[in-house]
Order: sequence, then structure tokens, then C-alpha cells
Amino acid sequence: MAATQWTRCALAVPTLALALAGLRSPATRFPVGTYDSDAYTLTFDAKGAFRYVKGDQLMVQGKYVLHDSTIALTDEKGIDACVGADRNPGTYRWQQVQKALWFRTIRDQCPDRIRGLADQAWQPHRARGRAAADGWLNDYFPDLRDGPSPARPHLASLGLTAEAQVGR
Repeated sequence: MAATQWTRCALAVPTLALALAGLRSPATRFPVGTYDSDAYTLTFDAKGAFRYVKGDQLMVQGKYVLHDSTIALTDEKGIDACVGADRNPGTYRWQQVQKALWFRTIRDQCPDRIRGLADQAWQPHRARGRAAADGWLNDYFPDLRDGPSPARPHLASLGLTAEAQVGR
């Protein structure tokens, strides 16, 4: 009788291990949200829709389907949308590295979608406006906030201020 219980236990342990290995950890779930790369913003909602915009201009809107670490994108509308069954879906392997979202092309018949999406770091979206303008100034011109330097006049002496540029 004891041998039968040990046999059952010996079979149950590998079965349990396989079941647990099949569970997804929260770290491997697709990170829905909004991401920026250069002048573009890409948003994935929790209902399977995505939007690709430049400023206020809608470039592409469509649907996405996930399977493990792959994503299939189907463009539906927008000035850069690849529409038609022969150009959809585009399939990519996604990966999150630190906070950045990356896409690697598996198969896509739309060169514009590949160029706009793949092989670049999509960083979590930063709000535009005053805080973003300050961040941009500090990233590229850290000494502008400290006043003029002998080699360069101060923005105010040129009639320009960071505040005046934010609203444009």
C-alpha cells in the first residue's frame, strides 16, 4: 500500500511542475498602455485596439491579437494604414526590456508598418506640456536654466524663453 502512495506522489510532482510552468507570470503579460518613440505615440488598450499617432494626427488605428510573446496587428484606418487582407496582419515578437517595449518582425507584408514599429525602443509615454518641455530643455541644454554663459547669450537676451515655446 505504501508503494502505491509513493508511486502516485512520484507521478503527481512532475504533473504539478508542468502545470505551474504553463502559468504566465505577471511579468510576461503584454504591457498595455501608451509608448513613445521619436515623434510617434503608440497606444494599446486592454480591449485589443491600438492607435499610432504623430502629435494630434492619427496615422493608424486597428486591432491586435496576442499569443504568448507574439502580437498580430491589423490596420483598419488612418493615413498610414496598410489595409487589405494581403497586407494584414503583421506579426511581431514583442519583448519588454526594462520599461521599453520592443517589436521584432516575424512576418509582415507592410513595409511602412515594419519601419514605424520594429527594432526601436518604445518608451512609456511622458506627458507633453510644461513638464515635458522642461525635461527636453534639461536633456539637451542643461545650462540654459542657469543663465547666460560667456560663450552663448541667454535665451531672454534673444527675446526667447522656455515658457514661450511650451504652447507651440
